[in-house]
Amino acid sequence: MSTTNDPIYRSDRACAGRELALFFPSPGRMVAVRKAQEVCASCPVLAQCAAWAAPLVERKDLVECVVGGVQVPAWSARIEKFRETAQELAEVALLGHLPDAEIKAA
Repeated sequence: MSTTNDPIYRSDRACAGRELALFFPSPGRMVAVRKAQEVCASCPVLAQCAAWAAPLVERKDLVECVVGGVQVPAWSARIEKFRETAQELAEVALLGHLPDAEIKAA
């Protein structure tokens, strides 16, 4: 896994100092997913995080978490689901914020 542009090294990230478990909610726990997405929605490095995560998600190197404000599927999901999720992350990276529907849901 590449650390190039890994947002974990940014001290201004919204997730700094948060419990890591927040971003790895149990499957089906939508309230927990929304809490993680709320943190991501206010993050000043959201676009960088999403851009960093997109290729990792597409390769299934990053699974079953919330990153860049997007819920990443479990390892057992279809490869198409990972591609869709990577596309969603690419959109967040391009926009620099979560799509309106995700912000309202968070």
